[in-house]
Amino acid sequence: MLRSCSFIFILISLLCACTSVTHRGQDDFDREFDAGNFKAAAEAYTNLPGTDQIAANANFVKGEKSEPLSLEFFPALNTGTASFIAGEPKKAGKYFGLALSLIKREQTDGYDPKYYEKIMLNTYSGLNAWRAKNMKDARVEFNRAHQSQARAIEENKKKISELEDEIAAKNLESSLKEAKKQLSEKPLAFKELKAYRDFANPYTSYLSGLFLALNRDSPSDIENGINYLKRVQGMMPDNSFIKEDIKMAQAIAEGKPFTPTVWVIYEGGLAPAIDKLTIELPLYFGRGFKFASMALPQFAPQEMGLPSVMIKSDDKYISTELIANMDAIVEAELNERMPWEIAKALLWMSVNLLAQEGVQQAFGDNHSALGFITSAIISQITNPVETRTWASLPKHIEIARLPMPKNGTIRLYRGKENPLSETIRFNKATKYAIVYVRIPTIGAKPAVLISEFKL
Repeated sequence: MLRSCSFIFILISLLCACTSVTHRGQDDFDREFDAGNFKAAAEAYTNLPGTDQIAANANFVKGEKSEPLSLEFFPALNTGTASFIAGEPKKAGKYFGLALSLIKREQTDGYDPKYYEKIMLNTYSGLNAWRAKNMKDARVEFNRAHQSQARAIEENKKKISELEDEIAAKNLESSLKEAKKQLSEKPLAFKELKAYRDFANPYTSYLSGLFLALNRDSPSDIENGINYLKRVQGMMPDNSFIKEDIKMAQAIAEGKPFTPTVWVIYEGGLAPAIDKLTIELPLYFGRGFKFASMALPQFAPQEMGLPSVMIKSDDKYISTELIANMDAIVEAELNERMPWEIAKALLWMSVNLLAQEGVQQAFGDNHSALGFITSAIISQITNPVETRTWASLPKHIEIARLPMPKNGTIRLYRGKENPLSETIRFNKATKYAIVYVRIPTIGAKPAVLISEFKL
């Protein structure tokens, strides 16, 4: 017995240590990331006291021999993101790979990763490999991102169908109807976002299309690249740069000379948070009317940050234009998942109602007041709502394209009078360049990464 108690005590201590380290790491990460200290943010979880103890008791994937990877799901995601932005592609690739492995092995700390998170994880992995000139891995990751999009539609339908069958079996259809009605009347009800339906992510499609056009292995690559770009144009018809990219891809397909080009990708702000929304439903059950509370996830947008970036090239100013609104992507998926979330909450609520009925029957008619009070207390116990998200994703993503400047230089600005970067110089042999910019908050130090390529 003493040994068993000691083992349990040690196990609880290790779990508490894991939780404590994770929370401390998250606080450090948020502080450094929001300030634009991306290298420090990338070390927030791995430099804490206690991580060695956790590593000894965790499943992990080997990276370098000197650096075992032992982080949990969200720390792995955030470490990969910060490493990518800090210009450490090798480290970013390891932690993105760890996050992908944890999803595959279903070891995500009880978290059910959202489809947009899986898609963005593959997208970032692809962009990270592209920047590192690892074209083989980039191609694989962009393909996986599109496969994730295709699976999302069918998987979501299947989940909803299974839960609705269970609701029908428990005779909760009227409750489902009432819950949907009350949800639609809330001030922050979920919008129908037709532009991003079916879990579509224009950023993913844009990068995939651009990559295939510039790094084609076969005629089918350029054809697929053009189709991806046209799909993005349909989602973002006001973006003038996409039209130019389609013209470029079509010219490449026809064997015409390639005009050296610079692309600027700007990621601004922070992705939305998820809050808890509670709805109270009056329902007739057992001995009479009862109240039961259900909790649902609610979209909570974050601050905008810098709206756009200006580029000065050959004495002309060009501004980035929106390619993807992550707020819309997150909210659209939340809207798609809402029938599933409601169904889960109703099944939890049915257990709550049974508990209330059991209490009232146990107290009997002689103690109906006490039974009613106890029942009311039970009614306030709601289903758990998952509020964790990949919070280091951007709020909005913008792009710009311009011919390689005659003097081989550009400079980035917050506005025409407020420089954002030093002068960026390109090599004469460069055929195309990608300039990646990340600014999570207004006061953050911008990250500017330059990648140059030869066709």
